[in-house]
Amino acid sequence: MTKERINELLVFLEVEIQKAKENAKKTDEASKFIVTGPSQSGDKYHAQNAASLAQSYVNRLEELKLEISSAKDGVSQVAEPESFIEIEYEDKSTLEFYLVDNAVSLTRFLFISKDSPLGLALIGKKVGDSFSYELEENSSKRKFSGKILLIE
Repeated sequence: MTKERINELLVFLEVEIQKAKENAKKTDEASKFIVTGPSQSGDKYHAQNAASLAQSYVNRLEELKLEISSAKDGVSQVAEPESFIEIEYEDKSTLEFYLVDNAVSLTRFLFISKDSPLGLALIGKKVGDSFSYELEENSSKRKFSGKILLIE
């Protein structure tokens, strides 16, 4: 991955981590102020669960930041975690994403886990190589295939 991409991701992730920490703090504080009574027990449980989920999201973002910060500067020859990849499907649609160990859903960047069907289909492949994978949903299978256009 290029140094520019690494820096762009690190800056973006730091902002997202700060937002997530603030959200986790507010959620945790809210869960502490719920008075326990017969009808509030469920509310308190849900607030504590939301606080736990918010903190878990912070942890996942911090893990992703650590993973990105350890990425090698330069263009990779094969698809591997911490790579920026562009692929083209058979229908000529393209997809750009970061292949990572642990994907997190964010609005600005797409992260694909190396353990996802697409990630598994790409690991070890080079630019120009073909790939295919299958997704199963509601007992029906869909097959996807294409080629790798770019790896950084």
